[in-house]
Amino acid sequence: MIILNSIRVPRPRPARLVFGGCFAGCLIFVFFFLHAPALNAQKLIFSSATEYGEDGVPVLIKNLPEWKERIAQIKWVGSRDVLNGHLGDRDELRSLEFSPAVEAVLADYPEGKLLLIEFGTPQLATQADDRFTQSFADTESKRSSIYRKIGNYSAFVFDFSNEEAANKLLDKVYYGKLVQWLGEDPKMAERLDRYNATTTAQLILTTMYTIAIGLGSTLTIGVVLGLFFFRYRQKQRGKLKTFSDAGGMIRINLDGFSDQPEADD
Repeated sequence: MIILNSIRVPRPRPARLVFGGCFAGCLIFVFFFLHAPALNAQKLIFSSATEYGEDGVPVLIKNLPEWKERIAQIKWVGSRDVLNGHLGDRDELRSLEFSPAVEAVLADYPEGKLLLIEFGTPQLATQADDRFTQSFADTESKRSSIYRKIGNYSAFVFDFSNEEAANKLLDKVYYGKLVQWLGEDPKMAERLDRYNATTTAQLILTTMYTIAIGLGSTLTIGVVLGLFFFRYRQKQRGKLKTFSDAGGMIRINLDGFSDQPEADD
């Protein structure tokens, strides 16, 4: 007797797999975004002339008051466009000319906005001081800003609410002496090793975050697409009354275990 081996179509529930995959992907994204501010704080772009400290942080930043607490708010200024974008077009800064020997940082404090400009040589610092002093004498800008020359630094406090507090903020700016070696720097190899170690650590950290984002995105997209495909196939199979494990072909019941349909009267 020739019969068609048939069984009912089961309807599995992949909800746990789908929710588990989405939950894992969400955890990866949340982990990345929670650490994004810390990464952005470390991704300051410096020029090739920037002088670094022993811990890899530029000396100009370390000379700011309470720089460790303000590291996330410190902005590196290397061009006129960046400066105007943060402070606007200030009369007292129109004489400032940026060059590879001129760098600046801007930080927000309760006393006001502190702009610290470093000049590579005492001659450049003196010339800039003359121009800034003349600008203050020609305009009334000192009503909204305070200026002071500190070593090779030109320090400004903008938008202050209390002049005495702004002056105390300038008192906290640190300017250390720079030692210039006449011959070969004996600590050059040590600084290079520290720089290579810092760069390698940042590269590894960035690679790990990139891999985590890629895995999370792939897992999430794969689970979503797989769910849509599963639902589509389930809907198609739901329209069928029976399912043949022989690919829809007629087979002979040789094993004797298949249910035999009742004969028509």
